[in-house]
Amino acid sequence: MTSSLIIAGIPVDDEVNRAHAAAHGAADIPWPAPYKDSVLMDCYLCGGRVHVGPELQKARTIAVNAGDDPPVLCLLCTAIITAGDDPVIVKLTDKKTGE
Repeated sequence: MTSSLIIAGIPVDDEVNRAHAAAHGAADIPWPAPYKDSVLMDCYLCGGRVHVGPELQKARTIAVNAGDDPPVLCLLCTAIITAGDDPVIVKLTDKKTGE
């Protein structure tokens, strides 16, 4: 990964992602509902499917058009790779998950 920007999407609630969560001790953590009009992408690290909402899609498109290629990660992989760091989290919308 060379981009300093990470697109963190909501994991799809399926067997593969649940197994990945269980392997990291996060089997019982509830996942939020995906945003309306989300698209499915793959997590750059674990390969699990993730929902990427419309605002993140726009942000990623802007970054790609500017010459960056930010990876899409599931929330679990994002938490794992940023553990111990002090990441800057940018809130792109006031919508609640599922909206």
